[in-house]
Amino acid sequence: MKVTYRYVKDGIDRGGKKIPDIPVAWVVLSREEDNLKVVGPCVVDTGFDGGIYANAELALSFEGIPPDGSEWFYGTGNQDIECDTYDVECFLLGEREETFPIGKVTVYVPTRIENLPEETIMGREILNRLTINMNGKKLRVHYAEK
Repeated sequence: MKVTYRYVKDGIDRGGKKIPDIPVAWVVLSREEDNLKVVGPCVVDTGFDGGIYANAELALSFEGIPPDGSEWFYGTGNQDIECDTYDVECFLLGEREETFPIGKVTVYVPTRIENLPEETIMGREILNRLTINMNGKKLRVHYAEK
């Protein structure tokens, strides 16, 4: 399985300097027992230990669903962040709407609104299952099912 995504343009910082473009992958998250199916973009972030770190929009998708657990981790500045955790099936979404199974991953939903990022983040729990090539313009993902 090979999927290619174009980087997303980010913009300009306060000083007028161009911010580097962002590697973004598209995923489908599914939980049959809760009739949950969510499709959306994730920023690729090798600095995040977990699977998926939810933004506000994704967090709303889990509203009313009891979490599978909770975990704490350190954010920037050694800030403790408490998250509800959910085990979901994850699929990469290809260019022609095809899906490629990644397997079960953990979604982290911060319990405090101020800890919700602007973008949903894909971390190493998923990235370490993939072969990734990033050249600043395209993100190429290779995955071989085991």
